[in-house]
Amino acid sequence: MSTERVQRLGRRHDEAYRGRASLVLPLPGARALLDWLTRTSIAWAISTSGRMETASVGIRALGVDPAEPHVVTRDQVRYGEIPISSSPLRSA
Repeated sequence: MSTERVQRLGRRHDEAYRGRASLVLPLPGARALLDWLTRTSIAWAISTSGRMETASVGIRALGVDPAEPHVVTRDQVRYGEIPISSSPLRSA
């Protein structure tokens, strides 16, 4: 696929996702878990393979500011997920 087509598909995906943003809800207990981790001074982070433009919908639904340093999206890393076949955890 051409770069232009990939970008166009990405934009269309983002538009469609934003159109359904009101349907994005956190899993039951997720907010309570993050509140508890924060209160007990246990470090936590959110990592997603989504781009900030779409991931921020779910992150905000959790009551978390997407600009916080403990939020990492695919726009912020050079290389994303490691295929399980290449992972040192494969044999674990």
